[in-house]
This record gives sequence, C-alpha cells and structure tokens, in this order.
Amino acid sequence: MATSKCGNCNSASFELEIKSDVKGSAYPFTFIQCSSCGSVVGVLEEKNSEWLLSQLRKKIENIEVITSNIDSNIVKLPKIVKQFFKSSKK
Repeated sequence: MATSKCGNCNSASFELEIKSDVKGSAYPFTFIQCSSCGSVVGVLEEKNSEWLLSQLRKKIENIEVITSNIDSNIVKLPKIVKQFFKSSKK
C-alpha cells in the first residue's frame, strides 16, 4: 500500500487540528494537516454534527432549568393569590 505524503514537503506525518475561528462558519472544523509544515490536506466535517448536538444539548438543559423555575412558581401561585385576597379584605 502506498504511503500518503504531504504535497508541499513530502512528509508522511499528519495530525488533526480543530479550528473554531473559521470565517463564515458557525461551528469548528477539523483539519488534517502535515505535522512538519502545517499544509492542510483535508477537512473532516463529522465533528460538526457532534458540536451542533452539544450546543443543542446545552440549550435544552437551559430550557429545562427555566421550565423548572416556571413550574415551581406556578405551584406557589395559588398561595400568593390567596394571601393577596386576604390582605385586600383588611
């Protein structure tokens, strides 16, 4: 089997580099680059779906906290209304 080599420096050593500052992109990309000179030889996109899912998970967790707070306040509401009407009769 042939050995993959960098088209720039002929090195056969590669690494993955995650870049989150790609202009025009809302999510990070994983670049396959030469370990010697840094030339990019490919880009992986499957990490993007993982990143998007983690962002959605965070948003869902925030929504769960908010709805929990709303639920606890709704449970308190009848007592507050009752107290309001008691105090308004005085």
